Amino acid sequence: MKKASELWSHLGASESIAGRTGRTILYLIVAVLAFQCVTLRFDWKQQAIVGSLTLLIGLALYTFSQAYVATLMLIVASMLTTCRYAVWRVTQVYEVVTDPSSNLRVLELFFMFLLLAAEMYAFAILLLGFIQMIYPLRRPPAPLPNDIGEWPDVDLLIPTYNEPLSVVRSTALASINIDTPATRCTFISSTMVASRSFVTSARTLASVTSSGPIISMPRRATSIAP
Repeated sequence: MKKASELWSHLGASESIAGRTGRTILYLIVAVLAFQCVTLRFDWKQQAIVGSLTLLIGLALYTFSQAYVATLMLIVASMLTTCRYAVWRVTQVYEVVTDPSSNLRVLELFFMFLLLAAEMYAFAILLLGFIQMIYPLRRPPAPLPNDIGEWPDVDLLIPTYNEPLSVVRSTALASINIDTPATRCTFISSTMVASRSFVTSARTLASVTSSGPIISMPRRATSIAP
């Protein structure tokens, strides 16, 4: 599996004519096989065998391989399985609707297509999520400079709706005790109405553990209360 992962990485990164040709041929083969896998009809016994084999192969890949190719194979298997079910659902609804002997009522058709639309929406979200996760960026975190003065400033917004400080105390304490210098932090309390009592209590709470400024920002006003 490791060699397959290295071969896949080399083929995907190659910009030569041979590499591009190999990718094109591979994509065409995969597209044809995927179309056959999605549209081919099985009876319940054949479907049970295919489903069981898919689960066993997926469990084996997940258990015994940590290569990225195994993750891609699991994603492709899930996408094909989902597309296969979607094709089956659409064809079943089409056959029922076009059957002259079905005698479906308008209310039955409404709920039938409503359920189908909900399933298609769930399928689209799943497939888009898979496409988004196929090639993660995997960017390592950039180290901060040694000089704290060059660190970025951090603004922490705590939205409240006129609650007393006792309600948001845990959030305020968690914000105040983040792992960053207090001189680089600004704690902003966003309230529906500027409350000086809340700001005073927040400053008292912050003075125990932090020296960072606390600002009260009213939602319905443009000025900032001190």
